Amino acid sequence: MKKSKVLKSFFVLLFTIQLFTCCSTSSILSQVVGKEFSVTVIKGNIIEASKLENGLPKITFGENGILTGFTGCNTFNGSYKLESNLLSLEPGSITKMMCYDLTEMDFLNALKEVTRWKLEGNNLYLLNNEKSVITLILTGK
Repeated sequence: MKKSKVLKSFFVLLFTIQLFTCCSTSSILSQVVGKEFSVTVIKGNIIEASKLENGLPKITFGENGILTGFTGCNTFNGSYKLESNLLSLEPGSITKMMCYDLTEMDFLNALKEVTRWKLEGNNLYLLNNEKSVITLILTGK
């Protein structure tokens, strides 16, 4: 009888953890879908819009895993995949305008390193494990 209670408690705990993980992921996703975020930091380097000819790189997380954005030079249409708290980004197709700034390459390379995300207020942190790779701020609705 004692073993049965322990097993039951374990499953209740497991279900509760899974429920909170699911809901917190859905909650974060609902806060970012359809909203535009501008890149402010790439791998510890602050990105200044005034030093970029075409403005800050941007990302928009769309419905059904659609990712769109701007690299600071070119636009892209790709996808993202979210499983639990794991995140992978694929910029997909990118326009081919000539870029004189290295920000685009830094941004695209950093996107490949992203494994997770964290939302704090208007700041979205794209992480590799616990280390921030890209910091973004909410700029659009």
